[in-house]
Amino acid sequence: MKKLLFIIAILIAVANQQGFAQKTNIEVEFPAFKDSTVLLAYYIDGKVFVKDTLQSNGNGLFKYESHESLKQGIYSVVGGKTKQVDFLLGEKQTVSIAIEGNDYSVKGNDESVQFYKYQQHLKEQQKKRLALTRHYQKYKTNKDSLAVYRKKLKELNATMNTYWKDHANKYKGSFFGTFMASMIPVDLPAEAFKGVYPQKRWQAEYNYRKNHYFDHFDLTDARLINTPTIKGKFELYFNKVLLQVPDTILQESIRLIEKAKPDPEMYKYVASFALNNSLTSKYMGMEDVFVKLAQKYYLSGEASWADSTMLSKIMEEVIKRSPTLIGNKAPDFKMQSIDEEWFSLHNIDSPYTLVVFWETDCGHCKKEIPHLYKSIFLPYRDKGLKVLAVYTHDNKEEWEEFVMDKGIEEWINVYDPDNQTNFRLNYNIVTTPAIFLLDKDKKIIAKKLGIDAIKNILESKI
Repeated sequence: MKKLLFIIAILIAVANQQGFAQKTNIEVEFPAFKDSTVLLAYYIDGKVFVKDTLQSNGNGLFKYESHESLKQGIYSVVGGKTKQVDFLLGEKQTVSIAIEGNDYSVKGNDESVQFYKYQQHLKEQQKKRLALTRHYQKYKTNKDSLAVYRKKLKELNATMNTYWKDHANKYKGSFFGTFMASMIPVDLPAEAFKGVYPQKRWQAEYNYRKNHYFDHFDLTDARLINTPTIKGKFELYFNKVLLQVPDTILQESIRLIEKAKPDPEMYKYVASFALNNSLTSKYMGMEDVFVKLAQKYYLSGEASWADSTMLSKIMEEVIKRSPTLIGNKAPDFKMQSIDEEWFSLHNIDSPYTLVVFWETDCGHCKKEIPHLYKSIFLPYRDKGLKVLAVYTHDNKEEWEEFVMDKGIEEWINVYDPDNQTNFRLNYNIVTTPAIFLLDKDKKIIAKKLGIDAIKNILESKI
């Protein structure tokens, strides 16, 4: 008998060591979907992904149980195509959710309950904001209405800021506390701008906001990746807070990537975001940011998460974009004109040269080429501007007809019917028209801009 009790004790001890107790226990009462599938989903970079299907008892009760903890973050219960309820999973992962119509409640561990209370508080604040905006729209012709609106809006913002700060401090160290802290916006304390001249105030505020934007956001805590807010946080910083100047974007990208390095997942996230954001940016010169970030973190071997396929694609983009970065000397080429004369780009003697790649069957070209002639070439031709227009196809008859019809004979019109110059690769010509502005040394000043932007640059240069 003693031997049997000893064996049972050993089995119990082994069971405890192996963690047979449920570490994650999620229960969802969802009567409206008792005959449907209900999913457990999670956030990554603001997007929702399916984790698993919740087990149903057939009467509207759904469960997810696991001997292992799920990664801490914001999760969702998803029913059908329209019903989604977010909840937080922190260190302790026992939670019960009851969903009835448009209402729901949360019980269980404190972090999940506090996040539920936060969601309810946020909803109430959003209602107040909406009512305030509607009232303002109704009485906005009143001179005093705007002042009252701004005052009350400021009060609402202050209420939310206080909520975030109080809960970040109270729950410091937990994921809920970390998430609350990540929501705190930048304060502009009056004492930080004492002695600043009024004409320098904007610059001082910009620098302060830039330098303190991530004060409450832990760049070494990968749990924040699993939230719906992280993407918006980074997009706002890179695309709105920062001046859209390549050197500034590059400097800030590197600063944040280096701060995130202690956490491998956050390091990967910040580096990937900065690289992709620079590649998709519509601002001129951001290709330079992409190339330098790619070389520093990916092509150098530092990005351990990048497989050979990803690195090959990044290398391909770097090769395509490197020759025509702002400040580089434009790749030279020699092409034939309609009259069968040969022209070399680097031999064109002019203080400024516009290189225009275009085609006759491009609808945008049909509008932009005449506009470019009238708005840019005519006003600046007597000031030394020359235009080298490259027809990208090989139909000489169509080309010559277009040149005569649009009256652009004064341009240096050339083409490369046999593609001997490889201009499409050297200038990364994907769409037309593609316009490059060069200085007297044939260095690229601007590229792929609209006509108004080119005109502004020429106004400042000439």
